[in-house]
Amino acid sequence: MSEKKQELLLHRACTYILAHYMEPDLDRNRIATALGCSTRSLSRAFEGGGIKLHGYIRVLRLHKGRELLRRKPNLTIEKIADRLYFSSARHFATRYKELFRLSPSDERKMIRRRQ
Repeated sequence: MSEKKQELLLHRACTYILAHYMEPDLDRNRIATALGCSTRSLSRAFEGGGIKLHGYIRVLRLHKGRELLRRKPNLTIEKIADRLYFSSARHFATRYKELFRLSPSDERKMIRRRQ
């Protein structure tokens, strides 16, 4: 597949994922089927973009988790993790801290101090 076609596929995949990232059954097979390509072509397009497919979905879900932490202070971290299809609150917190350099509970404490 040419570089131009890979870029186009990456753009189409990102657009599709943005529209569906909060759905539990979003995976490589579903995305490839929706875009009419092979799972291998889809993976190659993401490799060219510097992030793996599952990593892209996870980052979107983590940003949604950050939004939920800020907008819904009564929602527990466990419930946020569950809504975002993480296997556990611990897994969510670990990935959250990797991305934002702050744990979800520490972020929530900072938000409360500002209010």
